[in-house]
Amino acid sequence: MAGKEVLLTEMDNTKEEKNIENNKKVYSFFRKFKLTIFLWIRELIWLFGNWKNERINNYLEDFKPEIVFMPIYDCFYMHRILQYVKKKSGAKVVLWTGDDMYSLKQFSLSPLFWINRLILRKYIKQSVKISSIRYCITPEQSEEYQKYFSVDFKILGKEMKQAKDIDDITKNKSLVSLVYTGNIDRGRFKSLIKICEVLDSYHDIPESCFYIYSGSSLSKQMNKKINGFRHTKFMGEVSSLEVFAIQKAADIVVHVESLDIKERLRTRLSLSTKIIDYMSNKCCIFALGWEEASSIKFLERSNSAVICNGYEEIDKNLKPLLMNKDLRERYAYKAYQFVKMNFPPGYCRNILKHDLNNI
Repeated sequence: MAGKEVLLTEMDNTKEEKNIENNKKVYSFFRKFKLTIFLWIRELIWLFGNWKNERINNYLEDFKPEIVFMPIYDCFYMHRILQYVKKKSGAKVVLWTGDDMYSLKQFSLSPLFWINRLILRKYIKQSVKISSIRYCITPEQSEEYQKYFSVDFKILGKEMKQAKDIDDITKNKSLVSLVYTGNIDRGRFKSLIKICEVLDSYHDIPESCFYIYSGSSLSKQMNKKINGFRHTKFMGEVSSLEVFAIQKAADIVVHVESLDIKERLRTRLSLSTKIIDYMSNKCCIFALGWEEASSIKFLERSNSAVICNGYEEIDKNLKPLLMNKDLRERYAYKAYQFVKMNFPPGYCRNILKHDLNNI
């Protein structure tokens, strides 16, 4: 297969940091207010834009792609581009999806949402029709999508990280630390607040602190709420390298899903890739989520996490973990053994390499 090596040219650090910050603000705005009207404006720009031109044709002619790999996006124009590239190049198409972009098992009172969903389904169906290999991230999604499209959807997720010096991390023996790393949108903020409330209600537990690391922007009300708890600290955003070390040093890592119906349905077939990271780091996992969510089912199958399916279960399940170090270590060990046995380093890469070489 043809390939081209590219190098990132050096930029002025101040200018680069400013551009990154500006881009984050724009991204945060559209992530927070992901209204259908904004999506349609973007689609109109692409619909009337002159992207079918000599430049893309010359690129395809020069590069001669043999395989086109595309995630199943929730935008129309990417599927139109895929159709065009397939027609011009004759390349094999490989699709991957980690979220439910197709089913009608969603909740919304907006007619625009449903119009957008129905149009998107048409484009996804066209992309699946021209594909040679299709991947998804969970068994539940694979089973459901095979019924929709009458073709195979293989499972391709995340493999175990090569975690170095795990045993060299010294935990704070005088403090039981709980850590959450990730976005707090899609209803997760409410779930985190419920954990904060329960933690503050305890009076007979070891000294504990819940550290929340997230790049999500907080409103003034959210910031006041989350910083009003005695045993919680909002730490803001950190780099991916720092996140790995923070997770390893934690006594308990927290995974939450929203329990609100709209977000439950939106994320029901998804699997948080952070779960594999937690297991790779020998973390004790405390999870809160809907029992039908794929992430929660994955943790149940692994038998390596303390799981709450409702807010009312937090108190009885969290307290024993805070009180019992041996219990935390047993769950951490089971999590590590599960990921080591089922998703060892190279597992997913070998699947992908084999499939692409034999497409």
